[in-house]
Amino acid sequence: MIAIVCCLLAIPSEAQTKAEKNGWRLGMQSYSFHLFPLTEALDKTQELGLKYIEIYPGHKLGGKWGDKVFDFNLDAQTQKEIKELAASKGIKIVGTGVYVAEKSSDWEKMFKFAKAMDLEFITCEPALSDWDLVEKLSKQYNIKISVHNHPQPSDYWKPENLLKAISGRSQSLGSCSDVGHWRREGLNQIDCLKQLKGRIISLHFKDIAPKKAGENEQHDVIWGTGILDVKGMLSSLHGSAGAITALQNSVAHYYQRASSADYLGVDPTRRSLTGTGGYVKVGRKGNAKWNFSETFTWSSPGFDLNDMGYMKETDYLMNETEIMYRQTDIWKIFRYNAFTLSQKNMWNYGGTPFSNNASLRWQSMTMNRYEWDVKETFAWNWLDSRLLRGGPDVRFGSYFLTSAKFNTDKAKRMMFMLKYEGDHNFEGNRFNTISPSLTFRLGNHVYLSGQLDYAWNTDEMQYVATTSPLSSSSLALIIMSWATWIRRPMVSR
Repeated sequence: MIAIVCCLLAIPSEAQTKAEKNGWRLGMQSYSFHLFPLTEALDKTQELGLKYIEIYPGHKLGGKWGDKVFDFNLDAQTQKEIKELAASKGIKIVGTGVYVAEKSSDWEKMFKFAKAMDLEFITCEPALSDWDLVEKLSKQYNIKISVHNHPQPSDYWKPENLLKAISGRSQSLGSCSDVGHWRREGLNQIDCLKQLKGRIISLHFKDIAPKKAGENEQHDVIWGTGILDVKGMLSSLHGSAGAITALQNSVAHYYQRASSADYLGVDPTRRSLTGTGGYVKVGRKGNAKWNFSETFTWSSPGFDLNDMGYMKETDYLMNETEIMYRQTDIWKIFRYNAFTLSQKNMWNYGGTPFSNNASLRWQSMTMNRYEWDVKETFAWNWLDSRLLRGGPDVRFGSYFLTSAKFNTDKAKRMMFMLKYEGDHNFEGNRFNTISPSLTFRLGNHVYLSGQLDYAWNTDEMQYVATTSPLSSSSLALIIMSWATWIRRPMVSR
């Protein structure tokens, strides 16, 4: 099977598969079914739910066409019938290959055939002396040339050879990247894909088995079961320019932020985003009275994991220092006490600090197994780059964040819990939520819980709408109206 990457503009969004919406067209290379005639290969492609096929030259047609083969010698009527047969199964023939011209004069016949069959590209390995002719015909017929990389002695077994051959030539000339052949030749397939960035037209995208002693060939295997790091290759080939532009503008990235213009900005021509994320933590942990840790966390602007799980935002560097004192001996009415002091700082990749806070936490258990968990946080710097959805950043004043939780003995059949969350800033905003709850243990693994939430808030910062300033005077009016509005608090109970 091959993944075919090409233009999707003609496909209505409601008709696109999930792969197409991400800038990919997944199709079949008919050689996968070379033991069957083309008529049956089309049936099997339809059964797999694929909508595209590349047919290899010489594939026997079968059916009423018998031993006729797919190549430029087909008569016009047969060409028309083959197109209609594929279309009736919801399949488009997008290319043919791998084609190797026996003589230069055959190129004209191949391009005429490709045009008659409405092909988008020809997968081939042109003779080095034929490039002027091939480029001319590619422009004349508006059909792309996707150069395959068979192993040596092919002229195109490594990316450098192809790039040298097409340097300074039309962008309609590019690579049909066969990742399996690269690895068989001892090349790193991911490095090869990166070398050909911007010149990949299609791919013979496969996985291969490890090399075994005494065997000359590494056979193709099911995706993900071989040695080619399929996930790594897909990460390197992230999709179309349209899909990547949408990703740059998405809520996790907001590359269009005015505050990030000096190091980000939306690039509508990009076809990939790359980044890193992770954390490093060092310290002391255990049953000792004193514990401490230092944590450094990062997520670069192009880092994205939302296909695997929700990620709120990227573009930050964070360090957190934490010191804990634990009192594990019984003291008066307490079985256990722990006090944790932490301090956190965050910067974006432009070097701007956007969050600084410090907190003190007390965790405790009494002799009757009642538990307390109280945390008070003070933040003196908070710059929000997400509130206005990619617009200007919003700076908030200093605030206190209070979190408190109390619960009775968890081992009892009935447990009562009370939680409080409070957020109070110096500009008059007040957010409070109290949540009492009861939990009944009906059996060893069966619980019945109920919770009531009550909130009382004063919010002087409500998002209304986004508007584009028409002039300096209209912008001043908008700002004046906003300032007048926020002085009138909205109270909800």
